[in-house]
Amino acid sequence: MSNSLRTNHDREEKLWEELSDKRAVMLGCEGSGHMQPMSPNIDEEKKLIWFYTKNTTDLVKACGRGKQASLNFSNDNDSFHCSIHGELREHKDPEIIDKYWSKFVSAWFDKGKDDPELTMMVFEPSEAALWSSTDSMIKFGWEIAKANLKKETPDIGYHDIIAINPQPVSTALHINN
Repeated sequence: MSNSLRTNHDREEKLWEELSDKRAVMLGCEGSGHMQPMSPNIDEEKKLIWFYTKNTTDLVKACGRGKQASLNFSNDNDSFHCSIHGELREHKDPEIIDKYWSKFVSAWFDKGKDDPELTMMVFEPSEAALWSSTDSMIKFGWEIAKANLKKETPDIGYHDIIAINPQPVSTALHINN
């Protein structure tokens, strides 16, 4: 296991670092059917994840006022995998729409920020399951050989479940006003 990821705090920092590099994650909630790719907008300080979407989507219809949801992603470059649980709900707020608006987002909405179908969804994570293994083939091979010789489990990474405590959206938005 990496010395830099021994505490929950270090692992949560790694989670937000990895998530901030993602163009897309897989997101779904109870009743929405399959998970779907969505582009996250990260508020690491408040521990919230925002998504632009249309109010006509199955995800908005299923989660509207709030449901338990899952967000999953992986990074094969450093063998990091994550499954986050929390609550997902629609929360249309002009300040949040402005905050994350970009040319990429505007391509999906013909009428721009005033598009009647434009809405936001906010994901409030509560816990994350993390898996990470070494990206060094030499270390991996050494650990496998050592484990076979000593009849023990190889030490090639970690798996942990950490709690995440986001600011409630009402509090998070009140601070911005």
